[in-house]
Amino acid sequence: MSFCFFNRTLWVCCLALLFFLGGCATFEDASWNLENSREPALEISPNQAKSITTLPDGRFTEPPTWRLGSFWQYSDGYGLQVTEADGRSATLKRMDRPQDWIKRDGFFTVDSVSNGVRRQVIYRSPNPDQLFPLAVGKNISFVREYLIDNKLHVHKTSWNVVGRETIEVPAGKFDCWVMVWNTRSEKSNWSGYEKWWYSPAVGNYVRLEYRYAKAPDSSRVLVRYNNGSQP
Repeated sequence: MSFCFFNRTLWVCCLALLFFLGGCATFEDASWNLENSREPALEISPNQAKSITTLPDGRFTEPPTWRLGSFWQYSDGYGLQVTEADGRSATLKRMDRPQDWIKRDGFFTVDSVSNGVRRQVIYRSPNPDQLFPLAVGKNISFVREYLIDNKLHVHKTSWNVVGRETIEVPAGKFDCWVMVWNTRSEKSNWSGYEKWWYSPAVGNYVRLEYRYAKAPDSSRVLVRYNNGSQP
């Protein structure tokens, strides 16, 4: 009887040992499966990495820095190229009409020639640079006086930063500040409207919707560019 009890005890111990070892193997397999079931990190191809920019942050709220040789070409044939630059100010030649040019002081146009007509800003108040650093909801209104063929024109002009948006155009996918420009003559009923999707990484707008006077609404998108930081 003692021998039978001993055999039963030994058998129970063996079963317990097998169960314990089996349980250890199960926990180890579960741990290995958990470690190896993690999805691999998302890989971005070189082309994708080049076409996607980061969200605007504190580094991208200041006026653009102009670089010699930068250019922007748009879907309607319009194009600009920097022919003179000192960082803050620049002269940009129309690529589609080389006789036309624009001079910008930071973000804002201060002089231009279009179709043989020169428009030269001689006074602005308050300083529109107060629009920077950019922030959603920020705006600036100012009076702008400029000469056209020595005739004085006075406009009430405003810029409003209305939001941020990521958009895709033929030139790539970009994170943008959405900005609205309005101007109205104080001497006539002439008015103008522009909506910019401005990409700090590009150094210019990647989409523009605009309307001047009684002309129909129009738009253009960026198809090709080099802002001086690309080979």
